[in-house]
Amino acid sequence: MAGPLGAFGRGVTPDVQDALLAATGRALVEARREAYKWPQSVRHGPSGLGFAEQNREDDMNIFDVNWIAVVVAALAGFLVGGIWYGPIMGKKWMGAVGLTEEQIKAGNMGAIYGGAFAFSLVASWTLAHTFATYAADLDFGVKILTAFGVALGFIVPAIGTNYLFSQKSKALFFIDAGYWLLFYTAMGVVHAWLGQ
Repeated sequence: MAGPLGAFGRGVTPDVQDALLAATGRALVEARREAYKWPQSVRHGPSGLGFAEQNREDDMNIFDVNWIAVVVAALAGFLVGGIWYGPIMGKKWMGAVGLTEEQIKAGNMGAIYGGAFAFSLVASWTLAHTFATYAADLDFGVKILTAFGVALGFIVPAIGTNYLFSQKSKALFFIDAGYWLLFYTAMGVVHAWLGQ
């Protein structure tokens, strides 16, 4: 008669197989519990890289950031967008998306700009939380490079993938990718300057 381990349990009685499974299950549950216990002080990375020991309880408040820096960085990114999609790339962007000035003006500008600024605030807060939690001791330049790296490593590949599948033009990709690189760099400057 086969036990709960099936073919893997050949030669072992079903009762012994049940006992083995129960013991293994208990060991896995205990190992998982231990893995999720945080020591009082957690090292977030090698000490030579400027990472600080922080109390894990301090990391749990995700809203413990410099809110002035969050708002100013979001405004900086928003300003970059106004310049990038205005005098620098505005005409090329309109051509790449296939919109005319009249179509753009016909849009609900309050909802468009309000929504865009709300998204900028979320991006800025996420960057601030990342710096406050994991990179508080990084110097000014490294924080800027980190923000640039977020855009280069996460945002640009994400929009690139979307543009490939939606068959958007390369011109639109490079315009938007350039914007996001500048957006995050501007936010990185503000967070490095005003951050905690």
